[in-house]
Formats: sequence, C-alpha cells, structure tokens
Amino acid sequence: MNNPGAILGAHPENAGRPHRELSSGFRPRTRYGRKNLLACGAGFPESSGNLGRRGILNFTLMQINKWQDNWNELGKEDPLWVVLTDPSRKGGKWTPAEFFATGQQEISEVMARAAELHPTLHKGKALDFGCGVGRLSQALATHFDEVHGVDISPSMIGHAVRFNQFPDRCRFHVNGSERLELFPDASFDFIYSNIVLQHIEPQYSKQYIAEFVRLLTPGGLLVFQILSATLLRRLVPDALVERYRAAKNRGGAFIGMFGVPQSEVLSILDQAGGRILASETRPNGRRWISHRHFVTKP
Repeated sequence: MNNPGAILGAHPENAGRPHRELSSGFRPRTRYGRKNLLACGAGFPESSGNLGRRGILNFTLMQINKWQDNWNELGKEDPLWVVLTDPSRKGGKWTPAEFFATGQQEISEVMARAAELHPTLHKGKALDFGCGVGRLSQALATHFDEVHGVDISPSMIGHAVRFNQFPDRCRFHVNGSERLELFPDASFDFIYSNIVLQHIEPQYSKQYIAEFVRLLTPGGLLVFQILSATLLRRLVPDALVERYRAAKNRGGAFIGMFGVPQSEVLSILDQAGGRILASETRPNGRRWISHRHFVTKP
C-alpha cells in the first residue's frame, strides 16, 4: 500500500508503502473447519502456529491455512501500521483518531466519484472486502444503512470489533473460504475493495471478483482495485521472487504482492454479468500497474 495520503481515492502510488487492510476469505485446511465465519462479538481462534517455525514457504503454492496464519500474525504485531505502513508510524505510532480519519477521507472521495458515475445508487447495504481493523467499514457506515466487513485474519477482526463505533450498523466476519458463501446472491448495493486483491494469490482473487458480481444487487455498484504486472516484473521468474522473499523474511509473516492480467479480469466480469462503468489505470512503481474498476450489474 502507499502512504495515507496516496491511498485516498483508491490507487497506491507505491506498492511498498501502506498495505491496505487485507485479507479476505479462503477455504482453509485448518482446525477452524471448512468455513471460519465468526460474526461481530464472537470469540476468535488463535493462530495454529508461528510462521517463523515453518521454514521457507512456497510462495505461489502456499496453502490457505498458512495464509490465514500469516495474516493473523501480522494482525497481532502492529495492526494499524500493517494496514498503513507509513515508516514514521511504525511501532504503534498511529493514533486511532488519525488512522480512522484516513478512512473517512478515502471513502468520501470514493463516494463522490461514485455519485458522478451512478447518481441513483441505493445506499442500503455495503460490503468492505478485506476490512482489516475496520478503517473503511466504519467510514462506509456514515454513508450506508448497514455495513459488513470481511477479512481472513481473526486477529484483525478482533481489533475491528474493539474499534467499532457503529455496532448497530457495522458487523465484522472472519471468512474462511475462497468464496463468500456466508452471503446470499444480490446482498449488497455497494461493494468496495481497495489495495486488497493485490495481496491475494490470483487463483483466489479471480474467484472473489466473480463473487463480488454475484453479491451485487441489480443496479448496485462494485468498486475494486487490482494490480497487473509490468513487462519488467513479468521478465523475473516467479521462482526467483520466491527465493528472494523467503530469504528476506526468514520464514516469518510477510505481505505478498500479486497481479492479474487485465484481459482475465475483464473476462471474469463479463462472464459473471458485470458491466464496467469506468476504469482507471495508474503506474505503481516499476513492477506493477494499478487498475480501479467501477462495475454495475443490470
């Protein structure tokens, strides 16, 4: 992710700076069961292990339970900084007031853009996918009647519940599936995901995009950001990237970066029944290109 100022409005200028509250749902192979769906206020299971004791991880073939452990560990250490990795804020230096104010500003700018593209949007239910500690979920609660935040990390959801200032309209869930089965079709008028899919392996992120369209009400609005690789990044073998990251992180928890070719993204949206209202593209360093899509469903 980028710094707090850069993420407002949605696009990271530098993938090495704030990493938006991540993670999303997967089908785990863990003691949590096939689905780990914990609603707001419920207890949360502990991580099943310390990644530092597991040796070098296979980056591209990493099992879902390890991804859940990975983000659970990150959520325990310095959760606000993991969400917005401003170097000057590392070590617990984010104050909650400053941190959540960045979410309010981001959502205000996104809603202004949404009003331009879709002025008749109904503001009933919203989904914040990859909600982390609820920075954007709470901001969405000032615009929508009901908000649901979803994340793969039990520790992040635990923080989100504790920080929640809108318990009457904002609920949080740990999702343990590569799909969003806890919600029925056409559940949400607005779905938002920013600087989240870029941290999810493509085999899962592509499924989530289709799930977003499934969950969108007819006439609703989906806004999501995703990366694609530049030629420079495509020239680097994935195996080399894996070895570098494994050595750099010494088997510990880390924040991965992934891209999906935009031709595949557009194909998924078309097959799922989505219609693109607008797309925005920005360079994101030398290795990535950031894309933001505004999508509706007839």
